[in-house]
Amino acid sequence: MECDPTSREFLKSYQWRVLRMQVIKERGARCECCGASPTDGFTVINVDHIKSRRTHPYLALVKSNLQVLCHVCNQGKGNWDQTDWRDPETVEHDVPIWKGGDEDEITQHVPDVRARLMVMAKEKADRLRPRLVTKK
Repeated sequence: MECDPTSREFLKSYQWRVLRMQVIKERGARCECCGASPTDGFTVINVDHIKSRRTHPYLALVKSNLQVLCHVCNQGKGNWDQTDWRDPETVEHDVPIWKGGDEDEITQHVPDVRARLMVMAKEKADRLRPRLVTKK
């Protein structure tokens, strides 16, 4: 029995739970945005749809549309943001990341931009984490 990928029930479906576990086993239980891991005692790991289920229901069970994020980063990203935090060196994308222009020109800037984004995400996660711990 299939359910609507845009519904909350989808997240309880057998198909989703199996795919979610496959992604965690393949990519590891570490946030691909800030690097947080459940080993710290309070991080919760989510498998995020890069392109949301609401706007792209046909991608709900497509592994290349999934990334591992901690709960804080996943909530901060929301459904409106399509940022792909996965390491481009280890991910096979269905479509090219860069279309047009001089490829050498763009690739020399990608590591700098990614490093800045990782620092910003980690700073945000560090600011939010204390609030989550105190709410217990």
